[in-house]
Amino acid sequence: MDVLDLADLITPTPAGAPHHFTLDVPDGLQQGRGAWGGLATGAMVSAAQQVDPRPEMAVRTLNAQLVAPVMVGRAHLEVEQLRRGSATNTLAVRMRDGEGALLAHGVVVLGAARRGEGMPDGPAWQSIVPPAELAAGPDCVPVAEVGPPLAPDFTVQLEFRPLIGIPYQGLETDVTTGWIRPKGPVSRLDAAVVAALADAWWIVVVVRLATIRPAATVGFGLELPLDPAALPRDGDGLLAPLFHRGRTIAAREGFTVETRELWTVDGRLVSWNTQTVAVIR
Repeated sequence: MDVLDLADLITPTPAGAPHHFTLDVPDGLQQGRGAWGGLATGAMVSAAQQVDPRPEMAVRTLNAQLVAPVMVGRAHLEVEQLRRGSATNTLAVRMRDGEGALLAHGVVVLGAARRGEGMPDGPAWQSIVPPAELAAGPDCVPVAEVGPPLAPDFTVQLEFRPLIGIPYQGLETDVTTGWIRPKGPVSRLDAAVVAALADAWWIVVVVRLATIRPAATVGFGLELPLDPAALPRDGDGLLAPLFHRGRTIAAREGFTVETRELWTVDGRLVSWNTQTVAVIR
């Protein structure tokens, strides 16, 4: 499969009715039976941004449930405006298959900047400590050959530089870290692209498993403390590598909760992602 432009891949096309879109899911992006979850999260954010394209209305948060596999073919998205206020807009986005069955549901909140004296803003409010590995930079870590048959099909679109936590090694660790970026060009740096990349690294639970077992994200929450337009590019115009850190927080009866972060090399937090993962028997 050719290397694709991530921004184009996750951008749905307006359909005939207002607030309706279609997304053509190509073969070669599978993660198990269905497509990579980042395809759904990115497309839902992109649809919401198309419904409210005002430049001052930035995506602030996404909360989504991924309820069924997104199969190869045409998916349909519909956006419902839940509430439009003076400085925020709350939109529900539903993704369905060709038969109308629900595949994913998300709520996207867009909000204008709130300026003025005393408003929380900037590095002084970042209480989380940047990973120490940022100091060495991505060039100190070799690119790993990640792809099928050992890894999902969609991983051929991405460049991985793993540091800690390789899947299915039975490691007693609650962390997986490394550098990641799309292999191909990214024509547009926006919240939809971040929503896709937040789901690109493997989940932490598979690092602790000694044998291959299917697992699926059922709950997905994303916060965006950095303007995606500020993401750095390298000298070739590609997105510069981002540092991923995933951590398991707790587990109960086959469901795990993990946090996932993306960082720029200069220590800016790009995204904060929480996922609830179901390990399948």
